Amino acid sequence: MGRKFYCRQMRASGREFSNEDIIQIQRKIDNEPNISRRALSQQICEELDWRSARGKLKEMSCRVALVKLERAGKVRLNQVAAFPARRKAGTARRAVEAEPIRCGLDKLQPIELTEVRDRRQSQI
Repeated sequence: MGRKFYCRQMRASGREFSNEDIIQIQRKIDNEPNISRRALSQQICEELDWRSARGKLKEMSCRVALVKLERAGKVRLNQVAAFPARRKAGTARRAVEAEPIRCGLDKLQPIELTEVRDRRQSQI
């Protein structure tokens, strides 16, 4: 806390960030050390009135800009929270035991090829 950043403005994600913007962003990061990057980007977009032509907050552009600002040494972001990998219900992997085929195709007749069009069909 209490870090001071003196820098020139910077362009990231199509937006020009002034020195004041960057200081304001760093202050928010310092004051809320447990804030998620999603919540941080929402608040920054609100405060800077950073919106698309349709009026929606440009949250993803903001998150990209935050990473670029950090890489440029303009801000110092908190660690990204680690989330356990999630799987969709019912997508457990099944081991398939198979012996290698050691004969010519003529011995395997008839052979049928079936086009797989979606994930459900591709499950063994």
